[in-house]
This record gives sequence, structure tokens and C-alpha cells, in this order.
Amino acid sequence: MFIELDKINKFFGDYKALDNVSMYFRSGEIVGILGENGAGKTTLLNIVYGLYRPDSGIISIDGERLRYITPRYSVNKGIFLVQQFPRLIETMTGLENLVLLLNERREDVRKLLDEYSDRFKIYVDYNKKVSDMTLIERQKLYTLMSLIQNAKMILLDEPNTLLTNDLEYIDFLRRFSREHEGGVVICSHKIKAVLDISDRIYIMRRGRVLKEYKSVSKEYYDEILDIMFGHNSYTSTVYKSVEKSNRDEEISREFSKDLFKTKDLVVRDDIGAIDLSVKRGEIVSIVTIAGRGDKELFNVLAGLTRPLKGSIVYDEEDITKKPTYERISRGILYIPDNRLEIINPRYKIRELLGLWKINSSGVVCIDKMNVVYRSLESQISELSGGNITRLLISIILCTKPHLVISHNIFNGLDQRGYAHALKIIRDLRQEHMSFLMILNDYEEALEISDRIYVLNEEGSKEISIEKARLEPKILWRELVS
Repeated sequence: MFIELDKINKFFGDYKALDNVSMYFRSGEIVGILGENGAGKTTLLNIVYGLYRPDSGIISIDGERLRYITPRYSVNKGIFLVQQFPRLIETMTGLENLVLLLNERREDVRKLLDEYSDRFKIYVDYNKKVSDMTLIERQKLYTLMSLIQNAKMILLDEPNTLLTNDLEYIDFLRRFSREHEGGVVICSHKIKAVLDISDRIYIMRRGRVLKEYKSVSKEYYDEILDIMFGHNSYTSTVYKSVEKSNRDEEISREFSKDLFKTKDLVVRDDIGAIDLSVKRGEIVSIVTIAGRGDKELFNVLAGLTRPLKGSIVYDEEDITKKPTYERISRGILYIPDNRLEIINPRYKIRELLGLWKINSSGVVCIDKMNVVYRSLESQISELSGGNITRLLISIILCTKPHLVISHNIFNGLDQRGYAHALKIIRDLRQEHMSFLMILNDYEEALEISDRIYVLNEEGSKEISIEKARLEPKILWRELVS
């Protein structure tokens, strides 16, 4: 398969999302598209798949020149899009969703899932309800659906956690392109991960293609960083130094008594008890392997499901059986890994701020987080995944909750957004705000945390932050023990 884009332009109102974009993708190759949040990566994939129509330009599919294509045309050609936030029916299982999507009998779909899981070494518990699935599991499920329908070209929109934490999926992408002659296009801002897996790379900034690398080397990292954010920009300089400043930061404050704690908490039959605590003005991370209790733990802490046993105490009150809205009213804010679980993509930004009773100060918070948006009348669906995350962090800035409980809070953020989010969270900690972060990326945990727990089959275990920073593999060994 050969896909070529020639001088593609796309406007949203007066905002030019894509500016004269030309590039090509072909079978047997993995192509990376790198760019900051709002660079136009997601818009580009939506045009290739047929969700958006370009305002001008030509799309060529195996020599057939078209002004635009439709999702039906793409699927018939074997082109599939795995979105950053796959849209599935939350109350149904993965299997039930695929029965609807494929329009086949339940047992036939089950056999197909088992067959393709074994053939491509992609495994996901499709008997789970989608609401209990992590973002990674949803993306894997969508990938399996694509393969069952004879995918020839897979478009991956911000599969960041898959690229950094799932070796089986990375191996699948390599085998799909080399052994099965499939094409893969990866849109991401994870420079190192994309450099590791790609055959060619395009760099985008503000809707334009700035450079194509026809060969890939890790030595290009600094050069790519400068191109993505602007040569000699303050942002790229800050990000290059952020790791050192984070490691060198000494925490010398005296923390108060526990604000939040769990006791003998069990969220899954095959995972031991979880005992953890968060003090006022403290950042605590609990690191897990994706799909091994992280989603269940978040749902229990958020009051979406009940624990199998154990208790949750917040500000000296047992909230184990309290519903989510009561926990929020007491000053706890929850951010799931799938942001669309708490944000309706059809809402306008102004409407979302109104739900949180945020007035004109919301604009200041949004601008402080560098959210790229057309206007307050823009729908959430117009924002990239990274800008949705920035928007949620700006809500934290405005509402100042006592405690933020999050699942992969940095999902979707590019290097600039990540560095900025680290600074803002540290500043909020100085104002005695507390954070409990469930993370699948242990490097993020090492950068931001005052204390770290790992979660494995035996339950939770606190790890010395000083030892883990000296030898990060300690965390990985505990995770897989």
C-alpha cells in the first residue's frame, strides 16, 4: 500500500491546523510523526482515515487521486485508525463492542479474537467491561479489531504509554511491518520512543512539516527537540535541564499527618492488599504495569466501584462507601487516564469551565498552561489529547482542590507541556495541595514524587526514593517480582 498526501490544508474557522502538508507512507515501513501538542498530528491522521475533509490538496491511495476519503473507504482499503482515546461503549465488554462493530456472531468474534491474539501476540482481557479497561487495553482491543478486518496500514494517534511500557506491542509493530508487510504511522511527541522504532520520521510544528529524516538515529534527539519547539527556544532549553534540576531538588519540608490513606485495600482477587498514605502537601506515586490493577485501583479510589475489602480514609473520615460526588465536594479531584470519561467532547471550553464554576479566571489558568485553542467556543473534540490534559491541569490551577488523584496524569503531554506541568504541580504542592498519582511510567514517578509505592501481585510496597533514583531498575524488579 502507498499513501501520498500532496499540499494538504485544513482550517477550523480562522485557525489553520494544517499548512501545505506533503508526506507519504508505504507498506513494510514504520513512519513516525513528531510534534508538540497542537502541531496538527491528530488532524492529519483524521484526514488520512477520512474523519475530516481537507480544505485543499490531494490524497493518493495506491495511485488513485482523491480530494477526500471516508472512513468506509479507508476500512475497505485496509486503513485503520487507533485513536488516543478509543470510543467504545463503556457499559459493554470488549467482546460485546467488537460483536457490534464487526456485525458477527458472539462465538465467531471470540474465536477470531483468540486466533489473532495468538498470531500477533497481542493480549487483552476482552471479557472486561470497557469502563474497567486502561487506555492501553482499549488501544490493544482496537488494534486487534483492525487486524481481524485485514489491516494493511495502522495509524496510531499518541500511543505513548504503549511505546514506552509495552515491549510486546512494540515487538508486534516491528513484526507487522517486516514480516506481514504492513504499514504503521505513529503520531507522538515521545522522541526517544519514536526514534527507537521508526524507519523514517517527519517533524511537524504549527501545522507544517519542517523536516523529514529518511534514516533514523538516536543522535538526532537534540536536533529534533529544537525543531519541534523552535531553535534556541526557552522551552527546549528548560526541558533539557529539567531532569537534572528535578533530580537535584531536595525535599526538606516537614509533612503534616496523613491526609489520605488506605488500609488492607483489595481491588482485585489476584492482587494483594494496598496500604498507602498521602500527607498534606505531598506528591505520592504508585507505579504499576498497565492492566495489572491500575484501572481497578483508580476506580475504587474515585468511588466508581467498591473495594473487595479494606478501607479508605480522607481527612480522618472513612469514605470507603461514599459516592464520587461526595468525595469531590470534600475537595478531591479525579483525573482518569481516558480524559473523555469526565469530559464530553461535544462541550465547548466555556461550558466545561462553567461546570466547574470557573469564571473569567479560567482564561488565565488556561493561558498559564499554554492550552492551544481557537476560542472559548471551541469544542473539546477540536483539541489534541495533550491540550485536553493541559486543560484539566488548568482546572486544577483554578479550583485548588485539597487532593488530586490521577491515573497517568501526564498522558498526551509533549516535552514542553510535561516540563511545565512538573513545575505547576510542584508550585501547587508548596500551597499544601496533595497528589496521589497512579503511573505506568516509572521514570515520571522518579521525577515528580516525594514518595513511591509499587503495585504487584503481592500488593503495594513502598520503595526508597533515594535508592530508586540511584538505581531505577529497583522499581522494575519490584513490579515484575
